Amino acid sequence: MECPQNAVIALGLVSLVFDLFRGKKLKGNTTQDEGTCMVLVASLSANMWLGCLFILVDFGQIEVHRVAWQGLGLGLALAGLALRFGAMLQLGSSFTWELQRGEASALKTNGLFRWVRHPSYSGGLVAGTGLLLGLGNVIPVCLFLLTHSIAVARRIGVEERLLRRYHGDAFDAYAVRTGALTPFPALEEAIVSRLARFTHIAATAARINDALAAAAGLPPLPPGVPQLSALPLFGNMRERLANPIELVTRARRELGDIGVFRAGPLPFVLLHAPRDVESFLQARTCDFTRGLGFEVLRPVLGDGLFTCPEDIWKPQRRLAQSSLQMKQVQASVPHWTSVAFNWTRRWTQNEGKARGAVVVDMKREASCLALEGYFRTQIGLHLPEEYESIAKATDILKSNAHKRLHAFFLRSEMWPTPSNLALRREKRYLNRLCETLLARAHEAPQGSFLAVHAAALAQGHEAVPHKRRFHEQLITFLITGHETVAATLAFGVQLLAFHPDAQARLHSECNASNVPELPTAADLSRLPFLSATVKEWLRLFPAAWLISKQATQDVSIGRFSFAKGTVFATVPFAVHRDDRFWSEPQRFKPERFLQGEPTERFAWFPFGAGPRACIGAAFATLELEVLLFHLVRAWSFAPVEPSPVPPEFSVTLKPLGSLPIRCERRSRDA
Repeated sequence: MECPQNAVIALGLVSLVFDLFRGKKLKGNTTQDEGTCMVLVASLSANMWLGCLFILVDFGQIEVHRVAWQGLGLGLALAGLALRFGAMLQLGSSFTWELQRGEASALKTNGLFRWVRHPSYSGGLVAGTGLLLGLGNVIPVCLFLLTHSIAVARRIGVEERLLRRYHGDAFDAYAVRTGALTPFPALEEAIVSRLARFTHIAATAARINDALAAAAGLPPLPPGVPQLSALPLFGNMRERLANPIELVTRARRELGDIGVFRAGPLPFVLLHAPRDVESFLQARTCDFTRGLGFEVLRPVLGDGLFTCPEDIWKPQRRLAQSSLQMKQVQASVPHWTSVAFNWTRRWTQNEGKARGAVVVDMKREASCLALEGYFRTQIGLHLPEEYESIAKATDILKSNAHKRLHAFFLRSEMWPTPSNLALRREKRYLNRLCETLLARAHEAPQGSFLAVHAAALAQGHEAVPHKRRFHEQLITFLITGHETVAATLAFGVQLLAFHPDAQARLHSECNASNVPELPTAADLSRLPFLSATVKEWLRLFPAAWLISKQATQDVSIGRFSFAKGTVFATVPFAVHRDDRFWSEPQRFKPERFLQGEPTERFAWFPFGAGPRACIGAAFATLELEVLLFHLVRAWSFAPVEPSPVPPEFSVTLKPLGSLPIRCERRSRDA
């Protein structure tokens, strides 16, 4: 690290210590008319610091041997932020404490000097600048200084007007009426005073965000639509990244069934009531197209069915549907049975080596199991040596897609960042795999996904006019065809492990004397608790946890009329857990589907609805039923950890980290 950067950080530390000691000697007053920029600037600064850290980590500019300097820089930033908030709450305007001390010459003091001297300014400014310079990124420094200087300049102007208005006896009378505060006692009164002006701050932030959304081409929101309070520029991104479901739940609680949250400055109209979800997904499908995020994902996934433009979506969907007809879906049952037996045999061998129950990472096992099943049923080939590599590649693609969806500034995929380099490497691998599959397409059974698309490519079909489109479509279905099933299966086995009563009931039904050992699709349809269990899995852990679309024309939903271009979203994960539609919504209770729940049609929609519903819904449901049938007949499951593994809200829902489960072989007469 260069010497000037060391000096800046040292200066920031000295300035903070100096201001802390000076602050103890000051007395001040709070006023109801002070400028509102301080809260906004403090929030902007905190977000800027953390955002810069994330950017630099992604660029690989933060190295292990610089951890000490990073810790010092972050400590300075947090200390500066705390000092500024404390000064804001306790000291108020810089001029109030100057006048309290009888310094009438404050009117003539240079404004910049007062700004630097005041604890609410100098600590945060120097600490923030020192941190950013210490990390060696010049652009965020410039952005920070620009936004900070503009806001502080406005606050100085407000204080000048206050001073002139309340100078002398009038000012003293006003100070007595509003209550004088020493630097540290009576914080509660100061906080209440500031909260009284929060509505004005929120309105200012909303105006800033509305202007930025308009600059991005989004229409204004209708008057009266309720909105969550949001930071200017950053919106509700911090809450969305930390816990998106808590954000959605808060929006439902505070705003009702229709409300607005912001991803950055961009507004998303959140729909929660089943009647609005039905209008959004099914009744008025011609009024909506896919949301903004799909364009962001195209550099990662290309023009496959999930992200392709509207003009080629219908041809691609029709071609893909030809390999997912109900006849092909039902004919896949023996293949899934074979896959289940293979994995049962593998676990049995591991159990023998372990001399007892075997502990497996169900997240990893379910991923490889679903991949093998997809290859056997839809590709028509068996490539056991490739499944681990494919699972790794698809994880990296999804991770990169997740970063792009939540990035504040979109970076080109051509930049040589570590994540982009990993993305290119795995895409090259998947493209080579697609070439191998295309060369072996003649081995695929007729009607399979590979055979259908290879034939369409040879004929120049509009859905796959060239190899690149063939690769993108195949990669898209490799990801969506196995990842969502794998995540649901992993979560489902975990639910059974933590609910032995439901597991015992399910085993009893699947092991009944009148149920064949190798059931067909018709046999499985006569097992109601098996079907109810899979539905309950999909209720609690829908892979498509969020669905977003954009209006193609003016639409009316509820009591509001929204302009063309408005972005809407609904969250199945939250609707599926709403106590208005479900009894004991947080509890794993498969029998609810045998008792008439839910009463609302669109209180359960794990695959979406309408023309854009998941194309493989029937395939995935039957696949889960076959795998569950064979696994629960042969194995019992028990948890390893004392509490369940929580979900990660990525592009799709998946377990956060590994998911260890203890599997024990059942005796044949069990």
